[in-house]
Amino acid sequence: MTEHPMDRAYRLGAARIPEDIAIELCEETNCGVPTGWPEFLDRDSDIWRLTDRTHDGDAVMLPCAADMDPMLRRDVEAHFGPLLPA
Repeated sequence: MTEHPMDRAYRLGAARIPEDIAIELCEETNCGVPTGWPEFLDRDSDIWRLTDRTHDGDAVMLPCAADMDPMLRRDVEAHFGPLLPA
């Protein structure tokens, strides 16, 4: 069985975003009001939104893929980058 990219990132040291921040971000995107968050593409052309939240001194990014968790920008760049504007 192949390891999920999120599991690999966590195994290699990616920080976990606190659940309360993750829930708030999901609620914001599900309300139907545009967030205005800039979008970036990773090396696999998956879209990540740069949110207005921070954790551990870094910006939190929200993936558009439903099976991925929010991550710090530095971890997205390290495990899924480079990031390019969408």
